[in-house]
Amino acid sequence: MTTKQYIKCRGNTVEVIDGKIKIGFVRCPKCRSWAGIYKGELDNEGRTKRPLTCVKCKFSDKYVLEGWIDD
Repeated sequence: MTTKQYIKCRGNTVEVIDGKIKIGFVRCPKCRSWAGIYKGELDNEGRTKRPLTCVKCKFSDKYVLEGWIDD
């Protein structure tokens, strides 16, 4: 699924949770909640390596984040 609906974390907004670095959020197309993206989950072109699963509605899909490498 290709999407422009994401937030890229920069500087002080980058979080470390359980030793994993959160670098952004992507919006679930089904329930509109936000799911975290962690370092190592994206390839060099802004595609998720594995499906992301929404915690709220359990929707799961791979994402292509438009403009991720351009930002």
